[in-house]
Amino acid sequence: MWLAGAVLALIIHRKNQPVAASLQDQSPGSASEGKTLQQLLQEQKESDDVSVYRGEGPNYTWSQTEDEVEVTVTAQEGTDFTKKDIFAEYHKTRVVLRVQGAEILNGNTPAPIDPDECTWQINRHTGAPTFVSVALKKKKRSTKAETHWRCVVMGHAEVCGRSGGPRVMALNAGDPKALKRAVDQLKSPGP
Repeated sequence: MWLAGAVLALIIHRKNQPVAASLQDQSPGSASEGKTLQQLLQEQKESDDVSVYRGEGPNYTWSQTEDEVEVTVTAQEGTDFTKKDIFAEYHKTRVVLRVQGAEILNGNTPAPIDPDECTWQINRHTGAPTFVSVALKKKKRSTKAETHWRCVVMGHAEVCGRSGGPRVMALNAGDPKALKRAVDQLKSPGP
């Protein structure tokens, strides 16, 4: 039952050419019955639990893509921001952000950023609170759920990284026991 309704995408290397393979619930009437791997992966991508890619910290919310982390600070009701209210400082592994004198971020990032590519902007929309969005450009893309950031700065609340879609593993096609080991590893609870 641990695989029921789920797709496990495996990358099998055959002469340095990755070939996708899939273990899936193909029981009659299952949602995946008769679908191609490409269709299943697209459905998984569209339905991924995005909570792993976003979170909340003290006085801010954040989200991320493979390339950047976006931090959003909303103005308190009845207030607005000007550029004089924003102080942002970016370093290779550290970020400082103060908004209206309140320290929002001041600490080390989980992975290096590209300080020259980091930006901030004030966003105003009619009928909505003003907010500041800060884009932290990741130095290295994080293409797997387990390598996405779990917090914006170390010491702030972390989000769980285990629910970010199917685990991707590399297998040696020349090792007949590799698939069994991978399945056994997936059955066992992780750290």
